[in-house]
Amino acid sequence: MQESVTVKIDLGATPNRESATDFQKHFSIDKLIPLETSDSSLLGVISQVIVSGENIFILDMLQNSIFRFNIDGNFTGKISHQGQGPHEYIKARSIAVVNDELYVSDLTRILQYNLDGKHLKTFSMEDQKTYQLIVNKSGDMIVAGSYIDEYMLNVYDSSWNKTASYFPRDEQLADMTLTRTTYNSLGFYNDGIFITNYFDPTVYYIKNNEVKPLVKFDFGINNIPNDFFACPPEEKLDKFTAYRGKSVMGISGVTVSDDWIIFYLEEGPASGSSIMFYDRKQNEYVSSQWLDIPCSMFFEKWNNAPHGYTETGKYYSAISSKKLREMIEEVAKKEKDYLFRYEFLKEIDPAKINEEDNDWLVFFTLK
Repeated sequence: MQESVTVKIDLGATPNRESATDFQKHFSIDKLIPLETSDSSLLGVISQVIVSGENIFILDMLQNSIFRFNIDGNFTGKISHQGQGPHEYIKARSIAVVNDELYVSDLTRILQYNLDGKHLKTFSMEDQKTYQLIVNKSGDMIVAGSYIDEYMLNVYDSSWNKTASYFPRDEQLADMTLTRTTYNSLGFYNDGIFITNYFDPTVYYIKNNEVKPLVKFDFGINNIPNDFFACPPEEKLDKFTAYRGKSVMGISGVTVSDDWIIFYLEEGPASGSSIMFYDRKQNEYVSSQWLDIPCSMFFEKWNNAPHGYTETGKYYSAISSKKLREMIEEVAKKEKDYLFRYEFLKEIDPAKINEEDNDWLVFFTLK
């Protein structure tokens, strides 16, 4: 593992066109896959995407359902077990897929199903909420909650014995009425775990029960002011309201590889519109706001941050049919021979893209 570094990021900086141009030289689209649209497979809001082998799993929190597609985008099934029974979840917040089994985290439980939706096990929790979940091949469940839980991160074995706990509650924040966590910021990396915590722009790495900061992002004037943590509990909500538009409250949507750390900002001046790409080897960063079309349109909003990273080294993200069509039309206006430059668009006819259809998945590499 690389040694911990601190990376200074200036959110008000003039776009670094040289870095952006260099980044785009190494950005390569491998394929675009339309997710089948039908009455049974129509998606609402994509909250999480997992590519596992030949399957694509989509958590749609709006519909409280998990949709399954094959690697070509064909719809193959749906799991929707909303309810309060022992085999049902009230609200699916996070999913994990391992060993051909699907794990669904409810707020206070984890339910285990086979890929056809047959219930296998239910694990109940008393001392932690489950906002994020990952599961390793041994069946160990790593559960992330909120900063107000006794421990934000707990590890359970397949028999539901707690084997480790990390990030004890910060009593300075325990009395806040605002409960927050990070999103899609828990994952596996190099036989360990990476995670971020709310109010802390640091990516942590956990291996062999040791917690180390992997990268700390320093946003300068956009860091959370120290008086936010030092003020009395009854003043924290007002402080949060005052600072949330100008201070980075945390980082989410994190993907970690040997070469890159990619994330978006929680709150702050660039939240909701900027994805950060940190090149670990060159110790440089690029904002998606600096990128040119078509590259920029794959990362136009925070929910276009990479949803994951496959074992074969491919990143994947979702892009709406509407945005994909707009991107192609915009490129075609600027370059008549755009298909020569962007070969991945050769088999896509924008006139045949229905803007009301499901999203597409884009698989890409960073060379």
